[in-house]
Amino acid sequence: MNRQTDSGRRAATRARTLYSVIRYVPSVLREEFVNVGVVVVSPARNWHGVKVVPSFGDDSRVKLLMGADGTFVRHAVQALVAGLQRHGAQEWTEERFEEFTVAYAANNLRLTPPRPAAADDPAALLLSLFSQLVEEPRPESAAPRRGRRVIRERVKSVFVERGLFKLGLKEDYALPVRSEPVVDLAYQNGVWHCYQALAFDVDRRRASQEVNAYRQAVTDARNSDIPALAGGYFAVFTNEKGDPALRDDLVALLREQTIEVLSEGDAPAVAVQIERDLRVHDPMPRARA
Repeated sequence: MNRQTDSGRRAATRARTLYSVIRYVPSVLREEFVNVGVVVVSPARNWHGVKVVPSFGDDSRVKLLMGADGTFVRHAVQALVAGLQRHGAQEWTEERFEEFTVAYAANNLRLTPPRPAAADDPAALLLSLFSQLVEEPRPESAAPRRGRRVIRERVKSVFVERGLFKLGLKEDYALPVRSEPVVDLAYQNGVWHCYQALAFDVDRRRASQEVNAYRQAVTDARNSDIPALAGGYFAVFTNEKGDPALRDDLVALLREQTIEVLSEGDAPAVAVQIERDLRVHDPMPRARA
């Protein structure tokens, strides 16, 4: 009887599921943090899953903290996920997961110490924990959504439906020039094709900053000694919202630099052309972390 009990206890220990919360800590001295994701590991199944917030830009929870760097945390999360995948090539144990979390103890991106959870379905547990610990509650009457993020999401949904990311289209790609500017979407087909979402339904200063940032990225690319980049195609997706005078002024600046201005309604037609390009050329090289 005792032996059966001990065996059952050992089986329960092996089946235990662990989770850790991913926290972004912009300033170690202030000890302020914001939860940006969750990792769940099930040693008995040698399974792990990770879920993080979808954006680290101006409208994200990351920007609630002073000194937050959305580009840093995006790349740090990518590195963390890659590290989880490397560890996943070996058998997961509680000790191995604890060692992995300890390795992040002094970083700006941290993992909380592993905590146990009872779960028959670790994937469902991951979604539940993310909803409870990370995802912000949605108010019943949310304010109208504005800004480039909305345009980007709508365009991306069209491209996802078309299966372009599986063919080689990349998101948040750092162009291979010294300044390493990041563009929303990019792929290579003889020359580079780069797309950025830009909105004019925000305040003048913010709209101008975003337009000028992309214009500088295009300038850096065209001054590159990489022929495929210097001769690249650059475009923006926007909408018809915002101050018409501001829109006209900023669109004129983009077109002066031979940056094509597209409507978010053009996304389906653009998706067709991108699919044609990607099906007859090798996928673009992987983005650097």
